[in-house]
Amino acid sequence: MKYPILEKFIDEHRKGGIYRLDGHFSTFIISIPGLLHDSPFVERYLHQPFGSTALLTGERNGYLLFGKERYRDEARQAFLAYIRDPESFDNASTLEEIQTETDKEYECCSPDTLHDLSEDDVRAALRRAYLRCAGLQVVSMFCESPDEDLIRELFNDLDPEETKGVDFSDFMEVITLPDFKSFHSASHEAILEKLDGPYEDIQWVFSDYFLTPKLDEIPDLIDDKMREVGGIEALRKELETMEKEVEANRVRARTYRAALPETAKRLLDIAKLSVRLRDTRKDRLFKDIAILSNCVRELFVCHDYPEELVPYSYYYDYQSGEYAHDGFPDTLRRRKAGCFIRQNGGKPGIELIPFEEAEHRVFHELFDLAEANESIEGT
Repeated sequence: MKYPILEKFIDEHRKGGIYRLDGHFSTFIISIPGLLHDSPFVERYLHQPFGSTALLTGERNGYLLFGKERYRDEARQAFLAYIRDPESFDNASTLEEIQTETDKEYECCSPDTLHDLSEDDVRAALRRAYLRCAGLQVVSMFCESPDEDLIRELFNDLDPEETKGVDFSDFMEVITLPDFKSFHSASHEAILEKLDGPYEDIQWVFSDYFLTPKLDEIPDLIDDKMREVGGIEALRKELETMEKEVEANRVRARTYRAALPETAKRLLDIAKLSVRLRDTRKDRLFKDIAILSNCVRELFVCHDYPEELVPYSYYYDYQSGEYAHDGFPDTLRRRKAGCFIRQNGGKPGIELIPFEEAEHRVFHELFDLAEANESIEGT
């Protein structure tokens, strides 16, 4: 059977290759990159049109697919811009503004609060959360793909007279030092502060890229987490130990940085910023995913739809109003067996296709010869 939308995406990326993210993903969450083109930050922070993205999803798992060359070039161009003029590089401050907006909205988007709003107001809150997620991705995209190869390339392009005596292995080791409070620490501290509620305050901690659990599930999830870490006191001790290690690493990184020439300092700074943001931006992203989950559950209540179908909806259903049409639950049931969505601004192209069949087609055409590069991992 022919699938023209799938074939179009494959043809677009056959030459340049694609990256893939895969895991326990829902159409509902991993369709967010389809809104990159609607973000007000695109012209300011992306150095070239990002091109088409696609998602392939089934009942419990999925793939997000996007062009490799443009994705990696965003990191390269951002790093070079920072090295040229750190003062003009305002991605981090803009990201903080987006995160502040997320914090404010999170306070107003608990399930009970949303239940008292009109359907139009719930849709508006949903739209804002989707756009914040897209904005976060645009502004911080530079932090996602840098790997050791890119850092080495940029290091070697620095003035060799300035970097004489700077060992690249030491340089990379300092880049990857965990010298910031990680998402792991921040989320577990939040749990300890709210062991007895109110659970609205920590619903975001249990978000993932499929769906945020409902509030009545949180107590059991906290119990599971405490068993996993060995109990409350064990978790407190672990966090205290991590805090001491972070402070020691900060001292080590500052000492190392002080001895570097200026351009090497700049490369070190942007690389370390990338590692930090890749990890720490997750807390606000997960807050917005919680808002998205709460909003759509409320819309499903308004229309008496089965809640278990939420993961198979996506942003365009709500943007276009198609979610309110007769037969929408049947549409979602068909998507559950597998769907492919190509996104490049405007109305996405969507095809219902058995998950395993589409998976085989994409892997055969685009992954037989090369796999996605490894990234620098934050902690």
